Amino acid sequence: MGAINWGLVGVGQFLDENWNVVNIIFEDFADVEAGIYVLVGLAGLYELYFAYQLYSGSARPRGEQTT
Repeated sequence: MGAINWGLVGVGQFLDENWNVVNIIFEDFADVEAGIYVLVGLAGLYELYFAYQLYSGSARPRGEQTT
């Protein structure tokens, strides 16, 4: 969802519009908006960690045990 919002922000800048969905919904609540961005950032870090774990698990030869 965060990637979609960033895409809309980029397209909106080309059109001189505010298409930032989080800002549009929570424009009067700056702290809530900042909290949402922090949660999206943490989710992205978790996704990188999960992808690394998935990749490192699939890179081992079959039959090799982990300790």
